[in-house]
Amino acid sequence: MLVALVLPPLLLGLALFAAALRATAARQREVILADERVAEATGALTGGLRDVVTCGAEDRVGATAGAHVDDAARATLSLARLTAVRTAALGMSGWVPSC
Repeated sequence: MLVALVLPPLLLGLALFAAALRATAARQREVILADERVAEATGALTGGLRDVVTCGAEDRVGATAGAHVDDAARATLSLARLTAVRTAALGMSGWVPSC
């Protein structure tokens, strides 16, 4: 009788967690690549900062770097949402059977 109450939520939670693993790996890869683009853009920007200022291209370069930062923020937020789903799935599989 107890197994019938414990097993379904446990299996459902574990199935949700397993289903989210591939998506989580993809989102983590997106975050890493977005962070690399931010690092590359800001590295190039700081190396030529004097030239950027001399040419008056602060706004254009800032917009380009800002776009990379915005992409990284979106990727990180997407990963955070998926992490919340995974956490809820584990919570469901661990806590629902004990209620």
